[in-house]
Amino acid sequence: MQNFRVGVDIGGTFTDIVFLDDDGQILARKIASTPDDYSRAVLDGIANGVKELGITADMVSEVSHGFTVATNAIIEQ
Repeated sequence: MQNFRVGVDIGGTFTDIVFLDDDGQILARKIASTPDDYSRAVLDGIANGVKELGITADMVSEVSHGFTVATNAIIEQ
């Protein structure tokens, strides 16, 4: 069974979702962030990627997450 790793980078404007399979193939998507609840964009992006790739959630072996919104807020003060 093919496994996928998912990388998520949440920004103030866009959330990037990247799927990487065991062969090194990449599917990357950019979706609008949802500042009222950032988790919505993450969950929607992962769900869309799973659907687009035709895989099931149990094929996702790892999820990595980055979040620049809080860091940027501190830097911009």
